[in-house]
Amino acid sequence: MVIPINYRKSAEGSIASYDYFDIAEGTGIIVLYGAQDAAGNYVLSNQTLFSATIETSTTTSLEMNFDLAPFNLPKDIKGTAIVSYGTSIQGNTGGGTLLFTFYKVSDSVETSMGSCTVSHNKPFVLGEFLSATLTETHFKIGDSLRLSVLLTDNSDVGIGFGLDPLNRDGTASYGGFNLNLTPSTTPSVTTQLKFYCPFKIDI
Repeated sequence: MVIPINYRKSAEGSIASYDYFDIAEGTGIIVLYGAQDAAGNYVLSNQTLFSATIETSTTTSLEMNFDLAPFNLPKDIKGTAIVSYGTSIQGNTGGGTLLFTFYKVSDSVETSMGSCTVSHNKPFVLGEFLSATLTETHFKIGDSLRLSVLLTDNSDVGIGFGLDPLNRDGTASYGGFNLNLTPSTTPSVTTQLKFYCPFKIDI
């Protein structure tokens, strides 16, 4: 008698594929870092890359689209996304707003899966996080994931934002105000942008 050989179907993600699991939501979490490459593109990666820019800032508004490389396998995203970051709002009057939007990009078309936002009055320098419940979304081969960050400044100086996976100190200053995004001397701030992305898994 010939005994058939049964090959185990590989799971959507092995334990090594995820940073941790949320069993209650049925998701595997991958931590993605936002950075800027030498060509000026904003990227997402699970590696702590050497970003060309440690921090950025604006005195009006600035939108940054951080893109993950296109998927080589179909994926489903669902559950609670968390974005952790450091920001600085300086000046004598006003404040600033940060808006994070999570997109599926398919054939150059954006589809929002959710968003989160916060506003602060000056002076404000802190590392913090926001969360958003994402609409369950299927990604086919070739689709990509985008994190859009929109900074809007309503102060008289500017709003700063960190985007360095290595968490180096920023040095920017505007209008006589230092943005003070210096994690080496101020543990409550960071220049890392971290996106905790929830992928659907079979439990």
